[in-house]
Amino acid sequence: MTSEVSWRVSVALAAACGLACSVSGVAQAQDQQLTDLAAVHAACATADDQDLHDRLYSVVLDTPTTLVPREGDEEGEVLYTVPDARSLRALGGSVQLVPSHLETIAFVASGERAQIFEVARARGARVRVGFFLGFDEPERRACLVRASQAVTAVRIDLAFVELLDADGSVLAREDHDRLRAWSDDPDRSAAREPEVTVGSPTTINGPAPEAWTRALRAGSVTRQLLACHVQGVGRGASREAMVQVRLRVDPRAGHIDDAVIEVGNVGDEEENACVLRAVRAVELPAVSGATTPIDVRLPVQLFSP
Repeated sequence: MTSEVSWRVSVALAAACGLACSVSGVAQAQDQQLTDLAAVHAACATADDQDLHDRLYSVVLDTPTTLVPREGDEEGEVLYTVPDARSLRALGGSVQLVPSHLETIAFVASGERAQIFEVARARGARVRVGFFLGFDEPERRACLVRASQAVTAVRIDLAFVELLDADGSVLAREDHDRLRAWSDDPDRSAAREPEVTVGSPTTINGPAPEAWTRALRAGSVTRQLLACHVQGVGRGASREAMVQVRLRVDPRAGHIDDAVIEVGNVGDEEENACVLRAVRAVELPAVSGATTPIDVRLPVQLFSP
């Protein structure tokens, strides 16, 4: 029987209005983003052939993703669902994702938040899905792999879902119990070393200049970010967390004029401030020909056992 699970989201959408926003919840884990069909096939082989089912992956559904509004369970509540959860398409239709329990993927809003969802929907909001392969039923095959000209079917165990604005900012996020169980696994955490992963910085027009990426990923930067997180965990911050920092860069001088945490779930304000200081101190190479400030979004994932 189909199980219908509404993903109820704590939505803080001030970012859509030009302000910083935050989303509470379990820390975003170190997921491997699948960006092409070869990466999907490799993930399937890891699950089906190597019998490894605790690796976390994510993929952005084909864009723009249609969100269908319907009446929610409570008065005044609107449920924005991703239609046809039995056949979620990604990577230009080459991959079909089927939630293992046919969960309904939905974002809940009411009042003003529903209006903001409508704006996001009109602007081409996308959905990023995080998942495991064979997490629930490792004895079943997770994938039906087909050649590149056909569609590869993937049975996914949902871990989290995010609503992305047209510029890539995270508008809403909800974590599934599977992700909580995975994150809280003491054996997995004990085997890991403290680490920081600085993701790919992006602008509204696409990837940031490669020279900026190298500067923001420099060892001196990651070491400072790691120190921020280790100290934060000592004060009670989430052991596994994420932040997305929005930078305002003067491209002529390569100077970062401002930095705010746009979304994150560290749970420690001192650590957040430490992260911002570390990032703002980075000097970026100047970009010739650019005359106006550039907004850059920088995702950072943090872990300390």
